[in-house]
Amino acid sequence: MPQGTRDHANITGAPVSAEVTVAMASARELSHNHEMKFSLWRSCLLGTLCVGLVGCASAPVRESVRRYESGDFAGSRAAAKAALARSESDDDAWGMKLRAELALGDAGAVMETYAAYQQRRGSDDAVLLRDVAQATLGQGLKSPAARVRMAAIVGVEAAEIEDLADAVMALLGDDNPQVAVTAALAVLSGHPDAAKIAEIALKNDDPAVRRIAVNGVGKKVGMLAVADIRAAATDHDAGVRRIAVRWLGQLKDADSVDTLRGRLRDKDDGVRGAAATALAKIATSSATKLDLAGMAREQLKLEGLATRLGAIDLAQAAHADDLLRTLAQDDDVSVALAAVSALSAPDATLALAVFERARKSESYAARAGAINVAPRAIGKEAALPYYRELTNDPNPVVRLTAARQLAHAGGSAGGVKADVELATTIFAAVLEGSADFDNRLSAAVDLAALHDSRGLQALSKFTTERALTADERTAAAAAHRMARVVTPGLVAALADASGQVRVEAASVLLAIRR
Repeated sequence: MPQGTRDHANITGAPVSAEVTVAMASARELSHNHEMKFSLWRSCLLGTLCVGLVGCASAPVRESVRRYESGDFAGSRAAAKAALARSESDDDAWGMKLRAELALGDAGAVMETYAAYQQRRGSDDAVLLRDVAQATLGQGLKSPAARVRMAAIVGVEAAEIEDLADAVMALLGDDNPQVAVTAALAVLSGHPDAAKIAEIALKNDDPAVRRIAVNGVGKKVGMLAVADIRAAATDHDAGVRRIAVRWLGQLKDADSVDTLRGRLRDKDDGVRGAAATALAKIATSSATKLDLAGMAREQLKLEGLATRLGAIDLAQAAHADDLLRTLAQDDDVSVALAAVSALSAPDATLALAVFERARKSESYAARAGAINVAPRAIGKEAALPYYRELTNDPNPVVRLTAARQLAHAGGSAGGVKADVELATTIFAAVLEGSADFDNRLSAAVDLAALHDSRGLQALSKFTTERALTADERTAAAAAHRMARVVTPGLVAALADASGQVRVEAASVLLAIRR
């Protein structure tokens, strides 16, 4: 099998489709999976094991470590089991059993082991979780799949794992330019070549590389690179332009006003909207004088939802309530909702009229949007009856949105306990009855946030459910970050067949433990 898409294209002389690229990367990852588990888990974990366990551990645990070091993971697990048979309170034995099962790629056993260990301890083992998650990111940095290597770099950077800094730096020379620029941005201040690689990436032929570079430079370098970001605002790729324009607004660069004015007539709706929002930010944070209301009126002559929402930002910054009241009559309910919420002087009558329109709209997105803006539009107390009514909406997204607001209101000071109970009932019903995975996952997160065991169990199950796709399992792992919980399934995901899932689970574990 060829080692990369570039080599394959050179051999055949034909372009490689995105589907073929993904399939090749997945096949390479699976073919290397067991070998990588052996070599990388050893290199990442043995230093910790030898220093932390051998000196004071029981004889069976020392035997487990010895067998682990030799690559006999089944023997290591057996020795750890023997240690646990002698004493279930031996944390070192639990840790070795889990590590051996991870090295064996036995996700089911990992799930059972961590569930039992977590129950016995009554809490998570923060040190063990950090070690196995860090080892998994080390594994991910050497994945044959570029997507996994990039995710691992981001995870290492977010967790600030100094022990893996050299491994990230080694990827500065990666054959895939997206991986190389991601690595460069992660170690921008720690490697002499990183800044040059990022600078070159800004002019790369691949727009995906340029997007990564512009976003990273905006985040890491900021005003020192504003000239490069300004140049990227005229890139021929709309995605690059959108990112650059957004950063010019975030950086509140008054010298970029002319560039942003030019983007108000961009052929891309998203760029036009981002440019309007950026100009509103600059005008409200500096002495720059701009006719924001006039700009808003000009934008409203153009088509596009993002453009119209950007015009609302301009009108809000200008305190142009007359214009916002006009927009509150817009045929697009989402525009009307945004406009009435942007008024500098609240208008309860107008807000109620717009809310009623949205509540009765045929669009479920408009109905859900009405729920989200109701506290600002008509007040928290006045919104409660509408939330209760919309828990009967035929669309599960609307029901979840309404229930979420009820749960928040009922759980706050002076809240109504019955509202929390109603919300819980809605979450559970969607979790059990919806055919849409995203809705079920959202309901599980909501239940977990309420410390409901059904939500925790569902999150754990979704993360290891083999019938789900790798993308769905990855989403389930990521959802743990929102719920701020560690489940046995999240730990078991470190042994998933997909590197994408493993790396996401490791990154989430480290984020939660922080």
